[in-house]
Parts: sequence; structure tokens; C-alpha cells
Amino acid sequence: MIGRSIVHKNRPAISYIDNSKNVEKPSQASRLSKESPLHLRTHNVGLITDGISTANDLRNVQVRAKELADSITSDEKQPEVIVFQETFNEDATRELAEGIKKDYPYIIHNVAPHLSGFNSGCMIASKYPMENVEFYKFDGMIDGDRNLAPRGITKVELNLDGKKVQIFGAHTQSFLGEERVNVRLEQMTYLRDIMRREKEISPNVHQIAVGDLNTAAVTAWAEDNYLEHPEKKVQDYIFTRFNDLFLKDHFAYSGQRSSGQPHFLASDNKAMRVQGLEEPSGSWYQGPYEEKPFLVKQAVKNESEFLQLRDQEKSSWGKPAWYQKQEANTCRFDYILTPNDSELDGKAEIRRIRVPFGSQSASSCRCSYSSTRKSG
Repeated sequence: MIGRSIVHKNRPAISYIDNSKNVEKPSQASRLSKESPLHLRTHNVGLITDGISTANDLRNVQVRAKELADSITSDEKQPEVIVFQETFNEDATRELAEGIKKDYPYIIHNVAPHLSGFNSGCMIASKYPMENVEFYKFDGMIDGDRNLAPRGITKVELNLDGKKVQIFGAHTQSFLGEERVNVRLEQMTYLRDIMRREKEISPNVHQIAVGDLNTAAVTAWAEDNYLEHPEKKVQDYIFTRFNDLFLKDHFAYSGQRSSGQPHFLASDNKAMRVQGLEEPSGSWYQGPYEEKPFLVKQAVKNESEFLQLRDQEKSSWGKPAWYQKQEANTCRFDYILTPNDSELDGKAEIRRIRVPFGSQSASSCRCSYSSTRKSG
């Protein structure tokens, strides 16, 4: 770790891969129209240290990185831009970048390297050149290990057929508790302030914010954040300052579809050779009730209600039955947002990761996908 720390100290603040010379046919840029929307993804990949992977019931990190790369490159409906979170493990991140660089020749990685050997965890892969890259560090993160991984906001700019689009990737404070809620609120306020300042400098630019924001209408432990829970103020801030594209055709509380049909579900099920999987209502894979009964009992006051929820959500994670179920509950931490005064319109849905046939767990945490266009 000491040798690796010294290397990090002498690296640039942001590393950039340009593989465009090895791509035979460059991608045709989106025109931000209904006929040619911008497709983008936010994706928490959980490429962390092997020890933390084991603690979180995740398989070998480099094996999962290869599976992720295969899932992305074999996708018939590839996004044009992917904003990754938690690309902390250097070797696994290198495996992922090498695996996708023919499809995504422009990659930003190793953002804000720290002496500890970690970085912000952000990696952005694009089919188009990225310009004016900047990183804004979050202050006030809670927990010592969070200070070793300097999370924040990574901004990139695309030039799409003469239209400039800024994408802001964020990964905010995690876990429950009012103190952490207050940190998340400060970070969301910071994100919105940065976007306003950038808009003042470039009034005609379009803006999209994406990422794992660690806030949800319903927590992974079944608590309702719309009532008296401290998280409500973060949810209210997002609701009043941004357009949440997932809510265009999904209910906020349940995550169920309110209108239209899923764009990816049928083709994803076919590719994985599984029929009958429903569209995910949340982006948190592992069912929490079996593993964390004490926490759930604190959130659910009625004992019979707890038993019913536990039976409904009993997880098959890590078991042969998982492949045919692939549960995802109603907790949604991942967002694709536009400012509430934006000219952009679009929709978002949650996709499953394509995993090898017969897998007993997902190769990463979660993934949301969006189709964005200029309204009108």
C-alpha cells in the first residue's frame, strides 16, 4: 500500500483514456431530439477492496469487473455515456476500462487520487469526447474511511451536434441517521449551486445530474421517508429543485410503473434466458429483511406486518434460486435528474445487470438508465 500511495501522490488529479484512434467507426452524436435522444446510465459497480467485498456478500472484485465489461459490450441497447460510482479498486477498474474502451473510447478514471491509494470512485465512459472536466470535493463526510475516498461531484461537458451538455456525477453521504441526512442535504445543495454557477457562465448549456445519492422514498429497511423521518428534507429538496426522470412514469413510493411500457425489460430477459422477470421497482438488489431483522423491527412497529414483509422479501441472494428471481426492492438510491427549469425532457428506468447464466448473485450493485431529449 505504501508504494501504491506514492504513485498516487504523483498522478494527475484526473486520468483520461482516449482510444478513439483504435475505433473504426466513431459513434454518431445524439441531437437531443425525440428521434435521437441522449442515452445515459448511472451505475454503482461496487468495485471495492476484496475484504469489503466479502463483508458485503460480493464475489471476487476482478471477476465481477470482467462480467460488468461483458454485460456492457454485449448490450444491444448500449447507453452513450455511463457514470460509474465506487470504482475504488485499481486493478478491477483497469479490467473494466480495458474491457469497454473499444465501445467507449473516452474514459475518465482515477478522479482525485488520495495518498491512501483510493480515489473518489467516479469513472465516466463516453462514446464522445469529454471536455472541461472538473471535480468538486464534498466536505464534511462522516466516517473515517469516507475521508480516505474523497467523494464529490465530477463534471464533464459533451458537444452534441452543436449543443453543449454538462453531466454531473455525484455520490453523496451514505447510511441512515439525522447527522448523515444533514450532510446529504448540504451536498445536494452544493450540487445545485454548482449547476447554477455553470449555467450563469454558459446560459445555453443543458445540464443533467446523475449518481448514487443514498437517499430514497423508502429505505432498504422499510422505513417510510415521506412521513416524519429525517430523510424527508432531502427528498423534498430533490423534488422542489430537480425533475426526477424516473417519476415521469413510475410511482415515487412503490417504484411501480404508472404508465407506458418498459423499454428494456423484454430484451434484457431474453438475453439472460429468463422469462417473467418483472421490471425492478428499486435499485437495491439484496432483500434486507432476512439479514437485518433487528433494524426492520425498529422501523416496522407491528409484529405481524414485519413477519409479512420478511416472508415477502426473503432474499435468494447467493443461492441457486436467485437467477430465476433477481429481486430488487423498492429502495431507489440512484437518480437521473435535470434542473426544475430545464428544457430537457426524458424518462428513466432501472435495468438488471446481465449476468452469466445460472449466477447466484449480481456482479454489481445497481443501475439506472435514461433517455433524454430537448423538450418541444
